[in-house]
Amino acid sequence: MRVNIVTTSYPRWQGDPSGFFLVELAYNLSQQPDIKVTVLAPADCGVKSFEVQRGVTVRRVRYFWPRQLQKLAYGDGIPANIKKSKIALFNVPFFLIFFAARLSLQSRGADIIHAHWGIAGALAAATKFIHRRVVVVTIHGTDLSTSNKLIRLVTQWCIKKADAVIANCRENYECIVKMRGDKGNCFYINNGVEYPSDEHIAKLRSQCKKNNGIINIISVARLIPERRYDVLLKAFAKLCANHNSVFLTVVGDGPAKVELERLSAELSLKDRVRFIGRVEHNEVFWYLAKSDIYVSSTMVETHGYSVVEAAAYGLPVITTKVGFPAELVINGKTGFVVEPGSEEALLKAMQKMLADPDFLRQAGQDMRKRIQELNLSWSEWAEKILEVYKICLKSE
Repeated sequence: MRVNIVTTSYPRWQGDPSGFFLVELAYNLSQQPDIKVTVLAPADCGVKSFEVQRGVTVRRVRYFWPRQLQKLAYGDGIPANIKKSKIALFNVPFFLIFFAARLSLQSRGADIIHAHWGIAGALAAATKFIHRRVVVVTIHGTDLSTSNKLIRLVTQWCIKKADAVIANCRENYECIVKMRGDKGNCFYINNGVEYPSDEHIAKLRSQCKKNNGIINIISVARLIPERRYDVLLKAFAKLCANHNSVFLTVVGDGPAKVELERLSAELSLKDRVRFIGRVEHNEVFWYLAKSDIYVSSTMVETHGYSVVEAAAYGLPVITTKVGFPAELVINGKTGFVVEPGSEEALLKAMQKMLADPDFLRQAGQDMRKRIQELNLSWSEWAEKILEVYKICLKSE
């Protein structure tokens, strides 16, 4: 079976967080008997247009000249790039033309085109009359929750036209079923995650110098208004009033960073909150290993990779009632699930965690076990995706 993975985001170098999970999907699919995988992704300045990564051929489509004016893909993502850059907006028609042309050419030798995100899915479906291949689309959710109406419409169109659609959280699955009108060839498959060994976690933690009694809370995400870090900071400020040994680390960057730093200063949290900024994906694990609690205050979420990774590293999780994290966390056992936007609920959840060290320790252990119970490994994810391919090919 020949599989062509088509995506608008794919790592440009080792450690690049852009679509990092697709590297694992491509690799684990390629390890299956008689499966050949190629990847088609956008080009970027200073990145090779053709390379082989872990046995997987990766081709990158150049869509604008000169290279440094390719501003549509990567960074904060296509919707955000269009919003903040006129050059990115001007890139759009050229991107669609050149990407569609390369997609049509490369997919002629494939059995399955697996597109990720709505724009890639729409291009794969729109060019089906040329390549005549089965089109599977994975909806990761950001293309449904974006404020860009055109991207939402394009995503909805590709959901209806694809041969099969995969959602990575139940909320998106139900949305997809509603759009298509029935459950036929709609699949709910959670993404995989890196599951570190006990030895690996112990090694990372041994490298972290930590004073006894200190509790480190961490949150990892793009700093955008929808993540509601303002709610987290306000709740955390109240928490600090009665706890002198608790600290918050925020990993990530985005348009809301300056405003959040200003709010942190207003709340007198400068010595208790650290804004780390954007880091290489592998570096995130070091910050998780030195932390005690993971908190997500977001209003929007799909798979919630950072939450799942925190769980795999044995951190108890406080999350809002959105996306897969709300399914993953067992309220009162592995952490707490609170209403999005509720400062008071977030504060109470953190207070409960700090009030019971035994619960804190056991919740983290149970959170890590839950990742195992749900079989959220890279290889298991690839096997489930492969089953979707087989179902689609049988129905052809």
